[in-house]
Amino acid sequence: MKKIFLVLTLIVSAALVTSCEVDNNDYDSERGNTIGFTFPSQQISINPGQTINFPVAYFVTSLSSEDRTFALEVVAEETSITSDNFSFDSEVLIPAGERKGSGFFALTNNSLPTEYGTLVVQFVPTADITSGQRAIFELKSN
Repeated sequence: MKKIFLVLTLIVSAALVTSCEVDNNDYDSERGNTIGFTFPSQQISINPGQTINFPVAYFVTSLSSEDRTFALEVVAEETSITSDNFSFDSEVLIPAGERKGSGFFALTNNSLPTEYGTLVVQFVPTADITSGQRAIFELKSN
C-alpha cells in the first residue's frame, strides 16, 4: 500500500511540475516607460467654501540623466464635477536621476454636489510614455 501511494505521489508530482505550457521569462522584454499616481482612489467630503490641498505622489518606471516634464489632463468623459471645484499644475517635473515626484491638488467646494461626484486625472500619454494609474477623487459637499 505504501509503495502504491509513493508511486502515485511521484506521478502526480511529475505531472504538476512539467505541465507548464507558458514561459513567463519576459522580464527582459521592452515594456516602455509608464508614469502614474501611487495612491488609491479617494473619497473626500468638503465643507462649502473650504479648500483642501491634497498631496499626490507619482512614479515613472525609468531613470533619466535629464529633468523630465510630464503633462496632466482631466479625463472629461469620466469626470462629473465642474472645474471650479479643483485645480492643479498642468505639468509636473521629475528631476534627473529620480523616478518619483509629488505635488498638490487643490480641491475646493464651490459647487460640489451632495452626492459623490468624480474627478479623474491622468498623465498625458506620448510616443515615449504610457499613462499608468490615474488619480481618482470622489468629492461631495458636507
